[in-house]
Amino acid sequence: MYCIEPDRYAYESLLMNIRLNALNNVVPFHLALSDRDGLIRMASTGSLGDTMTSLLASQEGKQVLTVPCLSWGSFLECFAPEPITFMKIDIEGAESSCCSPAMKEYLVRNKPVLYLSTHAPFFSVEERRARLQSLRDILALYDGCLTSDMKHASTDVLFSRDVMDGYPALLFYDKATRPDLH
Repeated sequence: MYCIEPDRYAYESLLMNIRLNALNNVVPFHLALSDRDGLIRMASTGSLGDTMTSLLASQEGKQVLTVPCLSWGSFLECFAPEPITFMKIDIEGAESSCCSPAMKEYLVRNKPVLYLSTHAPFFSVEERRARLQSLRDILALYDGCLTSDMKHASTDVLFSRDVMDGYPALLFYDKATRPDLH
């Protein structure tokens, strides 16, 4: 299991959880994933470690930190992880930045089940549709998804009122991994 956590306070909690539970199958990384390599600023409008630290809040955040950042392609090149079968992306509005062409190529090749938390309200109404469209273009390779109320839907659910105005999580799958809810 690979865990990527850029917020140093949340990362310290992750390490403590790994130790307390004697988890030997977890490889933690203290870095951010985005569309470029280097150092990147992120902030929280609350307090660091509060699960709301975001690359998008780096200008108006109360608490700011600078963290190492890798693109998905560089992460794969540097660490060559075993094929990932389940992926959770909950990156406080930076979903479209992380879901690059390299990520799409990986998703096409490996088709992991993808649990994606969406954060469209972080953007202006005009920008939401464009960002969700870029996600939809990448996630179109999936046969469908489960909504937060456990209903099967197409990837067009990204344009639903729930996603446009809320923060739902969606579970994307292909035919081989479609959850049977009966």
